[in-house]
Amino acid sequence: MYAPYVLTALLRSAVLLALFCGSAGCNTRPVAPLISDDPVYVNDREGFRFLMPEGWTQFSRSDVPPGKTEKERTLVEYKRTSGQLQALFEVSLADLPPGTDPATYLAQRSFGVTNWQLRGAPQKLTINDVAGTRYILAGKLSDQRELQREVVVFQRGERTYFFTGLFPPKDTAARDQIRTAVESVIWK
Repeated sequence: MYAPYVLTALLRSAVLLALFCGSAGCNTRPVAPLISDDPVYVNDREGFRFLMPEGWTQFSRSDVPPGKTEKERTLVEYKRTSGQLQALFEVSLADLPPGTDPATYLAQRSFGVTNWQLRGAPQKLTINDVAGTRYILAGKLSDQRELQREVVVFQRGERTYFFTGLFPPKDTAARDQIRTAVESVIWK
């Protein structure tokens, strides 16, 4: 059998391991937030919430670590689950360098489009007492399908938030659902 000192040593090791690892366990890998179809998206760290587009499904969600982020990071993405045409609604953020022109930034390659073209002048708007600007852009995928991209940009301190809708140009239902979601944004 085991000597009493061996059992005592094993017990001490188990206690130390439990104390060292804490209640979360020894796993130090990041854990992604749960994807949810709750009707309200809430981000306490960034200080806002909104109603998700009706009939859409959340398919991506992440938490951005505290501190400055110079690369644009996605917080949440939704896809429309009904209808024949695909549509996407995404909320992202970045800490852009001072003086960055949002229209120039938004015209860069993204979503499979090499060069987005601004359609009309940016539209100043106020949503629940917070100023934002809507940019409407158009572009073509490599297979020549046309896409429309509407982005409402909110500047909150040094951080820029992008509420982006992506849909075929004639899909006014997707556009309206995305606009309704953006109009429901409430900031802390």
